[in-house]
Amino acid sequence: MIASMRTILVFAAITGSCFAQIPDDVRSEQREIVQAAKESKLFSAKRYDALIERIGAITDADGARALFRDLVQLAYDHETGDEYIIQLCGTLERADMRAVGWEALPEEIELERLTLADGRVLVGTGGLLAARHPELEAKALAGQRLMSPNVGLTGIGNFWVAREQVKKADRVKVKRPRAFLVSERGRRVVDGRLVVEGDWLRPGEGTRVEAIALDLVDAGNGGALFANEELGLRTAWRTAEARGLDVREEWREELGWNDGGKPPEEAAPGEGPHEELRKKAPGVEWPEPFDVEPAVKLAVEKLDVKLEGDAEADLLRLRFAYTYGGRPPALALDDPRKFRQLENAVHAFLRGGPIEDVLKTGADFATVAAAVRFAPDFDAPPEPGLDADGVWIRFPKAYGPWRRRPLLLVLHGQYRVPEYDFGLWTALPGARDFVVAAPTYGSTAGTARSPAADDEILRVVRRLSLTRNVDPDRIFVTGISMGGALTWRLIQSYPSRWAAAGPEIHGPKEYAGKFGQLRNVAGLPIYLMEGEFDGLNTLYSRAAVPQLRGWNAPITHIEARNYGHDRLVWLYPRFLKWLEGRRREAHPVRVEHWAMNAFEGESSWLAIRAAKGAAAFKMKDGAFNPNDLCGVEAIYENGVITLKTLGGRPSEIEIFFDPAIMGSAIEVRSASKTLIWKPVGSVRFMLERVRETGDREQVFADSVRVGL
Repeated sequence: MIASMRTILVFAAITGSCFAQIPDDVRSEQREIVQAAKESKLFSAKRYDALIERIGAITDADGARALFRDLVQLAYDHETGDEYIIQLCGTLERADMRAVGWEALPEEIELERLTLADGRVLVGTGGLLAARHPELEAKALAGQRLMSPNVGLTGIGNFWVAREQVKKADRVKVKRPRAFLVSERGRRVVDGRLVVEGDWLRPGEGTRVEAIALDLVDAGNGGALFANEELGLRTAWRTAEARGLDVREEWREELGWNDGGKPPEEAAPGEGPHEELRKKAPGVEWPEPFDVEPAVKLAVEKLDVKLEGDAEADLLRLRFAYTYGGRPPALALDDPRKFRQLENAVHAFLRGGPIEDVLKTGADFATVAAAVRFAPDFDAPPEPGLDADGVWIRFPKAYGPWRRRPLLLVLHGQYRVPEYDFGLWTALPGARDFVVAAPTYGSTAGTARSPAADDEILRVVRRLSLTRNVDPDRIFVTGISMGGALTWRLIQSYPSRWAAAGPEIHGPKEYAGKFGQLRNVAGLPIYLMEGEFDGLNTLYSRAAVPQLRGWNAPITHIEARNYGHDRLVWLYPRFLKWLEGRRREAHPVRVEHWAMNAFEGESSWLAIRAAKGAAAFKMKDGAFNPNDLCGVEAIYENGVITLKTLGGRPSEIEIFFDPAIMGSAIEVRSASKTLIWKPVGSVRFMLERVRETGDREQVFADSVRVGL
């Protein structure tokens, strides 16, 4: 009896002395964790300071248990609860910490619970977005909550839930997860339940391979919510990957479940009967793959081109007939060698060479304009990857001079690198025919109005358009998050440059309660990919889309259910399919344009150059004033251009002469004056304008400025 009592006292002395102080390395580690959380400013500094003080004042095991339970809750409030518990389990298994025991893990944790306006309930970790992102504008600070629906295992992103979407917000106690996914081995749907197989950690029991099933809570066209209440597990998963789910029939096509197989690979053309011409004229550029026969049929049968027995001249005639859209200039057929000299001079100029080499050929405006529009690029494209200009780029396998290719511009998100986006898009079979370019444009540019970011993107478009076989009427832009914001900026500020756009998880920017330049894209096909829980982005999209549809705009808007600010990769193939056949209207007879700054005042053959009483209209440093917004309409009909002010106080506009639609004498009418304009087909003017804009289709020959 005495011996037993002595043993108990000795054990008590040992265990008690064990926790007079938490081991120094554990104490230091926990202090660093709390300090890092404090820097997030999610809660009052007093909460963090009190915990740091307790770390240094623990005197017994009970105090240590209480401290760790509070630290677990703190971690879940910061979305890092799962990671913290996994780390804590390793600490509790140490010999000098085992006396604390698994009671250091709370039985319950508090999570955010949002009751939505539509009656649904979201449960997860998170807090006010305001505290996480104090740099955001005032409306966002109070207007959004950040919700992670994943507890115990990972899932698709976070939800940014806007105030207008929430009926009630409170906190609820739920079971602390009894299992944590350390390494996943696979997911599948069985009888409508999500089964996750992997290495699962069960606190106090260790890690083992097992499959755990979760019940379906909610499913939609984007994401599905699953939960296992017994084990305290919650997750969001992509519905597109869960084919066993019972989803609405109309969602199946959106999810891509009815998509066909891969498109067939493009076959290389064979050789034609006029192959001997190529052998006799090795100095004429005629790279593979190309079938000569279609060129012969076009030139001889439709254009009545006479082949005169001069192999070099005849081969050039065939090439010009084929590559100039079946409408080669007279010089190309009458004196093909001279036209090739002009073509070479134009090539050099478009790549930055002197304008004088083009001018001294003496060719007239129409001939030079044809060379600008159709002269093909014969240079072999670079291998896929990062080019010398810092752009990730991939050309189609069958790229060559005989066919112009569409350009898909891919814009990365904030603090991201373009390489990842580039890899996603180039891996899609539907993108095989595109020139895909993913430029870097800064880590934060695009989150606000940034002319510098505009210039970086437009410079890439100009370079590829001027130097490669890019179709100027099939230039498309897509971007995610910050790249989505920049996509909206680019299409609204420079609407005549694009054939279509696909902004992803970012709505158009609202200024002073209005979408100032939204009218600029009323005629542009837009494929908007958005999650329903993307905060203000979602609300902006919901407000902008009805406006666009009210103008009969060709917009497709997919708001993915149970998705937040996360990629919607499952929509990419559908977007590429949607792009098929879409072309820009390069020569419109009616142009309407709205601008808040002069640098974004151009659209097709109309430009707003000045505004009366404007605060920032002439600035190009990101400064702007929504009150400076100017809107102008110009209509060309039967030799008359009619100008109309639609909004603001524009005071001067510039009109460019578009030979494709305009005659040699034009009457310009505005509310205050009428003038007669006789444009001059200036080769110099046209060349300088093309190199400035990078647009080889809009070969404008002259311009006139008109005061309003």
